[in-house]
Amino acid sequence: MADNERGYSMTDDSTREYCKEEGIQLQVRSPYTPEQNSAAEQSRRNLIEKSRSLSNNANLPLSLGSEVYMTAAYFLNRTPTRSLGGKTPFEIAYKKKPILAHLYRYGCRTYPLRKQIARTNKLTPRALIGYLVRFNSTNIYRI
Repeated sequence: MADNERGYSMTDDSTREYCKEEGIQLQVRSPYTPEQNSAAEQSRRNLIEKSRSLSNNANLPLSLGSEVYMTAAYFLNRTPTRSLGGKTPFEIAYKKKPILAHLYRYGCRTYPLRKQIARTNKLTPRALIGYLVRFNSTNIYRI
């Protein structure tokens, strides 16, 4: 479903030709009528609500907004939904249950190890203080 607004270039000939070549059925909706695209609007609302909740609970700066959205999407893709029969979007896409053992509370304090410390600095702290802001994989975190 595409907006019928000229600013988004979704109705020009190149887009229509691409969709035709790929076998994609392009549906154009009336401008400024989100009701016609309710599934996408609901997904967007869920993502914003989850992001707002994570951000409020973590007390991290608003400048980390993109990290919050990515983490919220990560959580939503691993959350069972009624429309998928109690399965997660991850499970539908990859045909296996997601691993959740690596998940930690968003915004929790972390202590990443500093490996490049000179031997003469024996009393220098060996870890930095950081905050968990994103899950990139089951063993890769963004701090």
